[in-house]
Amino acid sequence: MRWFNPLSLNLFFAQPLFAQPLFVNPSLKPLAAALLVVAGACLAPSCELINPPEQLPTYLRIDTIILEGNPGEQGFLSHNISEAWVVINNQLSLSAYQLPAVVPVLAEGPTTITINAGIRRNGLSNSREAYPLYEFYAVERTLQPFDTLQLNPVVRYQNDIVFSLLENFETGNNFAPTLESNASFEVINDPSLAFEGNRCARVLLEGTEYLEIRSGEKSLPDVGLAPVYLEMDYRCNQPFEVWVRSVPLFSGTPISSFIVSVAPKDDWNKIYVYLSEQLGQLDDAVYQISIQAIRDPGVEVGEIYLDNLKLLYR
Repeated sequence: MRWFNPLSLNLFFAQPLFAQPLFVNPSLKPLAAALLVVAGACLAPSCELINPPEQLPTYLRIDTIILEGNPGEQGFLSHNISEAWVVINNQLSLSAYQLPAVVPVLAEGPTTITINAGIRRNGLSNSREAYPLYEFYAVERTLQPFDTLQLNPVVRYQNDIVFSLLENFETGNNFAPTLESNASFEVINDPSLAFEGNRCARVLLEGTEYLEIRSGEKSLPDVGLAPVYLEMDYRCNQPFEVWVRSVPLFSGTPISSFIVSVAPKDDWNKIYVYLSEQLGQLDDAVYQISIQAIRDPGVEVGEIYLDNLKLLYR
């Protein structure tokens, strides 16, 4: 019996691959030659099947997105557009880019650029979306590799938007405290404190005081689960909450549904509060917007300022 010697295997593989003559059946020589030619061509560095020419990018610079419209019909035109959703030639979605942004685009020549204004639903950084109540911005440009194209997008509210509530406190007040609310709630005339104009609402919370203010009753949209939002400008030194309160038309007990807790902001900020999910669960009812708060233990006097509230849908 002969034992296998591993050294013989090492010696075999140590030999050059073509150390011995390569013998080919004469009848297969034309086929072998053709295969070698194809293999050699594809292994060459210039083979486009393996290493195609790379497309060179053009860059889009978007510093901000502007909101235009009619303040008399749409309220103050404040916004908190934080991202740009970019689409190229109506087919390539490049996702959201935080503003200001420089967006690389792999396109060349005449190109359709579409930009949707992005917001953060309920003020949450992980809930970014293209705001469905704004029109998109579209422009045709000829792109050249390595060029940087400055864009200044302008958006508007869509034409079919219904503004169910517009409250900037300049000529009235659609909100009233409940019987249980004992915090100070008033409309103040002070342009230095208002977001825009002369007036805004102010809440002061001391001790164990409790706040709940409600809007007038609003009918449910007739379009099913439509995108319904509450836009609101605010600043505060403590949290407050936004609720929806359903009011049955005929009988039954009103039901309150929590929407979001709004974090403190030293400067005026805008939030887009999404209401569709809770409103979609209501049946044959009207509803109210409810704002609630108790004093935060971390502050001696809780202060909440509200302005430019819009309840809108399409």
